[in-house]
Amino acid sequence: MTEGACDQRFGAFRIASMQLALPLDALREVVPCDRLQPFPCAVASVVGAIDLRGTVLPVVDLRRLLGQETSATSATPTVVVMLAGGRLIGLLADGVADILECPAERLSHLESHNPDLDIVCGGFPHPADGSLVSVLSAAAIAAIPGVPMVADPLAADLGASADPAGTSTNVMLSRCGTASFALPTASVHTTLLHPQIHESPLTGGFCLGVIEHSGVKVPALDPLLFFGCGERTGRRAEQAFIVRVGSGLVAFVVDEIVDVLVACMNGVVPLPAQALARPELFSGLFPLSGLPPHSVRPATALTGFYLVLDEPALQACPDLRALASLNTFVDGHDPVLVETSACEQRAGTAAQQLLTYDLGGEIATPVSQIAEIIPWQPRSALGGEGRQGALIMNRGRAIPTFCLSALIGREPPPLSPSASVLVVETDGRHVGFTVSRLMTIDEGRVLGVPAPDGCNDADPASIRHLEHMSVGTGQQERLLSLLDLKRMAQKVCA
Repeated sequence: MTEGACDQRFGAFRIASMQLALPLDALREVVPCDRLQPFPCAVASVVGAIDLRGTVLPVVDLRRLLGQETSATSATPTVVVMLAGGRLIGLLADGVADILECPAERLSHLESHNPDLDIVCGGFPHPADGSLVSVLSAAAIAAIPGVPMVADPLAADLGASADPAGTSTNVMLSRCGTASFALPTASVHTTLLHPQIHESPLTGGFCLGVIEHSGVKVPALDPLLFFGCGERTGRRAEQAFIVRVGSGLVAFVVDEIVDVLVACMNGVVPLPAQALARPELFSGLFPLSGLPPHSVRPATALTGFYLVLDEPALQACPDLRALASLNTFVDGHDPVLVETSACEQRAGTAAQQLLTYDLGGEIATPVSQIAEIIPWQPRSALGGEGRQGALIMNRGRAIPTFCLSALIGREPPPLSPSASVLVVETDGRHVGFTVSRLMTIDEGRVLGVPAPDGCNDADPASIRHLEHMSVGTGQQERLLSLLDLKRMAQKVCA
């Protein structure tokens, strides 16, 4: 169903035999109700409270307000977290249903002089079977006398993360042992999964050996030892990110690349000069309050911050420049890694930082288009994974989410541990696209041109208009399609 200008979207849930719905802007999230805690309240409809990530959330049983039987409850109850006027309340439910779209002409508005029925403000027929879906009024529920609500704990964080000065930037978050690092993605040449580290005359101290990348032997560094943050404890090389320094490359070996997101950097705290062995290589500490919860690992939570690497300082670091100048070529390979890469010579266009992912084949999108990357957890989504869309909650935002493979007419690959939602912001709205597997951050240059004006690209399933990119260098160079997620978001919003 196409959403018209006045159409509305609702998050639907069940209470006994009733189908109820809240407008999406009033539905914060849906969480399992493992156990209701006793909560002192004289209002009979308040049946307890739950711990919502450290916030005590009162829970209302709407059946008591609607005169329904309350003895029978679901074996797996859930709590629908409702937002109204900057405050939260939980609604006990038997289960969630789907995201429903209702054309304006199908929505009936109800008015009643009975205060007990004011919480139901309208209704519409279910688009699948015509059964009645009753629309709840968040304002009326919030106005029930004596019902306590809790202040939205994300409101302060969202206000603090506002960026009036335009200081937001795309950053890559990584972790190595107990140390966590943030680096602007523009500084990242590429990322590697399970890099093989080979012995080298350079091996020793903070240099672990070399990694062969694009026909070049790249020095591989232990960031804990190099930055003076601790010592290695026999960990395997799980991932690495490569940085171009001068005319060469150096690789930092880490436990994991945690996330790539847009962060407001005006909250960076200066680093004391005595804190680490190389304080000049950091621009400060980035507190966790400016990041979504999924970007925080237990080790990072203990310290409470990410260390922000200073890109100009890395470029000027004598040790890094010396190591980058020692790049040597693997036997039998041509020297393609010099000041100008092979694809730059052919294309003559500026490089872009690209995120690549699996859509039944590797596809690329500019990192600059992606506002945030959220791990995909089907259990926390309302609705399906296909083209019809699902709903997730993140940092106080209701984000309609679509399976990207389904949108372009491909069979979705099996989900992997790196399955993610790529969040794109367009016209002040956020749209999510699920992908089954993240692959790399790499550099690419446009080789083709967009389709001519006459090309029909109204259907998101059509990808004939895509530009083509030369991504990587040497043996890692490949030709990929560039998917414009900004354009895709505008299409699904229309």
